[in-house]
Amino acid sequence: MELSSNPVSSLFMKGTLAYGVFMLTRKNSFYQLFSLDYEWVKFSVVTPYPKALEGMIAFLLPLNDAVWAALVISCFGMCFLAQVGKHGKSFVTRMEEIFLDFIHTNAILLGQVNGENLKMFNTRIFGSPLIVVWLFCGRYIIMDNHYTGSIFSFLSAIKPPTVPETITDLVRSDIPLITVSSTNLPESILKRLIIPLHVNSLSKSGASKSFELYTALNRKLTFIDSSYRVLEFTKNILSLNLLTDFNSSVDTSRTYAIMDTEAEFHFYTTLLGANGNRLVINGKEETPFVSMTIRYGQSNCFHQLFARKMSHLSASGIESRWPKLERMGYVVKSERNLWNVRYQRYMAHDMSRPMDSNPSQYKEDPVKIEMERD
Repeated sequence: MELSSNPVSSLFMKGTLAYGVFMLTRKNSFYQLFSLDYEWVKFSVVTPYPKALEGMIAFLLPLNDAVWAALVISCFGMCFLAQVGKHGKSFVTRMEEIFLDFIHTNAILLGQVNGENLKMFNTRIFGSPLIVVWLFCGRYIIMDNHYTGSIFSFLSAIKPPTVPETITDLVRSDIPLITVSSTNLPESILKRLIIPLHVNSLSKSGASKSFELYTALNRKLTFIDSSYRVLEFTKNILSLNLLTDFNSSVDTSRTYAIMDTEAEFHFYTTLLGANGNRLVINGKEETPFVSMTIRYGQSNCFHQLFARKMSHLSASGIESRWPKLERMGYVVKSERNLWNVRYQRYMAHDMSRPMDSNPSQYKEDPVKIEMERD
């Protein structure tokens, strides 16, 4: 079977899929197909919740460094211009006057305008235009409009963290990337099968940029073998511990990313979100990786009976709800083992959501057609 000629270039045949295809094509009189399911690979970034800004640094954030530098330079420039033409004064007297003029220019900037501020330049011809420009540009535009309009947002609103949202940004970042999906052997589905198949197809098609990107992605991935220690691994990531027990140096108390097939991805991201001590940000870019599962059965006297019943369930939309209930059951069971009581809140919240809150979970929804009578 030539995978590179398939529109979906990196299909991973789970378990006995290759054997199943062989049985269906060579011995179709004994075996018949039940279903063919696709499972997309997704990624999310897990990061600490952002905190409100504290300290004096928060008062400087509404303006960028260039604006602050321009204001400071302008203040000193006006102070030195105010000393032009003043002769016969000592150095100490000059420095005292420059310091007072610096206070006056900043007072104008903060809206504290009085007679002393406006007498900086005395009767100099260039003094009035400078004061007008400083009042209009410095105080009115920059401070009264831009700074005052933004400072309350910076002090009250919490700025979301900046994390990679695409595969390219994720590969270029220093954020560790983990995956847990495994085959029957302690090997990663992504690192061992899905990504190498996709990279192989890209090398044949000549897509050099994508080839380099996904090769780097495969090197960046860290496989965590938790197939027989799911509960222990879950406790580790929820307790924000190092994954040293799983031969990894990833620190879950810091920012890290998870990339996995949809079932594993949904399980861990849902638990992290329900735990409430970490912010889970889903990637905005779809990955080109997909896992395929085939289900087949023996062609005997019971096959048509089961096939007919399954087709009725599929047409009514019940079958499309099973994956959601199955995933929710795994999460509820794990939460019950971890927290004993808290899982009830998650289950009540998940069951109360509208069925179409996440349309991507369902392939097809039944359409009810009613006959209209005149």
